[in-house]
Amino acid sequence: MKREYFSLARAIASEDAPCIPCVEYKRCAESRLACESYKNYYETGEIMGSRKPNKVIYRDIFDVGFGST
Repeated sequence: MKREYFSLARAIASEDAPCIPCVEYKRCAESRLACESYKNYYETGEIMGSRKPNKVIYRDIFDVGFGST
């Protein structure tokens, strides 16, 4: 398992994801977007960074290529 998955599991056990209070939550979920704050949470378990979502960050996190579903 990747290190990031362990960080994410540890963070989920200790606190809410940065997505919970965010007004962009539904838009991100429906459009497959992610922000710097979520990426840092995913990789390190810490919540920090911009909450401006985009597809590039989502692809970086989940290793999704163009045209993938």
